[in-house]
Amino acid sequence: MSHLERVSEQIVLENLGHNPKKRTVAVVCAENEMSLQHNNLKAIVEAVKAGVTAAQSNVAVFTVPSVCDELNGGAAASKYALPMRNTVADIVECYGAQTNIDGFVFVANQPLTLTGMLIGCLRINKPSLFVSGGFMPTAQVGDNKTGFNQTYSYLGMANAGTLSADAVEAFKEEVMTAFGCASDGYDANSGNIMAEALGLALEGNSTLRATANRRALLARKTGERIVKVIDNVITPKSVVTEEALTAWLAVDLALGSSSASILNLLAIAKTIGLKKFNLDFISEFGKKIPHYAFLSSRTQFFMENFAAEGGVYGLIAEMSRAGLISAKYGVYTGLPMQSLVKSSSYAASVVAKRSPLRVINGNIAEGGAVSFLNEVSVFSGKAKVFDSQEAAFEAIVNREISKGDVVVIKNEGPSSCPGMREVRLPLALLAGLNLDKEVAVITDGRIQNISRGIAVGNITPETGKDGGALHLLQNNDPITIDLSKGRIAVDVPSKELSKRGRVADRKKQETEGYLERYAVAASPASEGALGK
Repeated sequence: MSHLERVSEQIVLENLGHNPKKRTVAVVCAENEMSLQHNNLKAIVEAVKAGVTAAQSNVAVFTVPSVCDELNGGAAASKYALPMRNTVADIVECYGAQTNIDGFVFVANQPLTLTGMLIGCLRINKPSLFVSGGFMPTAQVGDNKTGFNQTYSYLGMANAGTLSADAVEAFKEEVMTAFGCASDGYDANSGNIMAEALGLALEGNSTLRATANRRALLARKTGERIVKVIDNVITPKSVVTEEALTAWLAVDLALGSSSASILNLLAIAKTIGLKKFNLDFISEFGKKIPHYAFLSSRTQFFMENFAAEGGVYGLIAEMSRAGLISAKYGVYTGLPMQSLVKSSSYAASVVAKRSPLRVINGNIAEGGAVSFLNEVSVFSGKAKVFDSQEAAFEAIVNREISKGDVVVIKNEGPSSCPGMREVRLPLALLAGLNLDKEVAVITDGRIQNISRGIAVGNITPETGKDGGALHLLQNNDPITIDLSKGRIAVDVPSKELSKRGRVADRKKQETEGYLERYAVAASPASEGALGK
């Protein structure tokens, strides 16, 4: 393009205060005022901008939307959380198409939002770094430390009548002023841990509190570093390799994993064409990865404990020395990860010999599903079938669920929901009623590892899809789940299931607009529920 053809571009940039001769960094931020995870990101953005400016470069801020799972808490609005991952990826791709942007710094906290950002930056493949807003300080309620995830257990206990209104208020007073990711759960922090483990974020990205003074310093350093990443032409695809994804998967499994983080891993692998990463591979790989930490108020182990024990770098160093993974994959510095973690170590003993994540199969989940081994490994019971988590929740509230039941929650999958909500409220209520070890829950939606018993999520095929039995289940069908063998099955003759299939109503949930488009485009959960 000739000099004359670029006159309009120069006028625009100079009017914006940019020097056309300098590099331009786009800071893409999910900050908004309706999310605990994202409400405190303004200061992070300003620190990143200061770092970019100090490195003699132009900086421009863009925003992306982010739906707060905690705000919606399993309600109908939470159907949008997973589909928004696709929207964020599309927006990032559109920003990246602008010729004047040389590199990106992504600022977010919510794992689905962060994954959308990563998918988008892999598409455009321009130099990129990530920095998060950190996790909430741990609260103190009585003699115990606690975190935001305890909200759901408190909900269950309050409904069961085992927790007083005063106790609920005391809990609210401790956590209501906090911002950031919940300190007592891996799921909420999995995106920040992902970016650090992959080598797209500086050390401490996941293990500095939201209120720590050093978080602003980390953000400033990220702003300075991205200019070097641009100069060295280190692109996301050169960092997010098979070796790097394997290392991140190992970290994910070591910290307990989650149904959402598995979806995100599969979606990223699909984006860059790594077919190796499927549920079968995750299942086999998970057999050799020890469980290093269980982040939960139940175990009194929180994000600050993980940080004190060595954090992400310590964990990678520990698993590398044990021969579980290789740390030779390249990171943002242009050097291998092992050069960053060589002086790190992880101090805590392992919780168990292998990760609690279990990939299970059977005639209910021929395409696979995920669960977590806690205090119960085998469960047999009669099905109680519900068409939504609201219906299941109401049945539990009305004490219609008894010991030995298998609560089947349908229509929560990527297309059948549509949107694949997290089925957390029924699980929380069962825990509050002390029924979580006596009642199993299976669903094609997402789950959290908050049950002491058995919960199965991400069931594929989902409700209404050909080839699966989930939508054919009826009340009182005998179901057996064996996590030690990785099996889930309904004891109904195949001829009977075929007969049911011929008359089954396969009509999808009535929906329109955004969710309707996602329902058509969404891939199965076994492929990451990524929109086409």
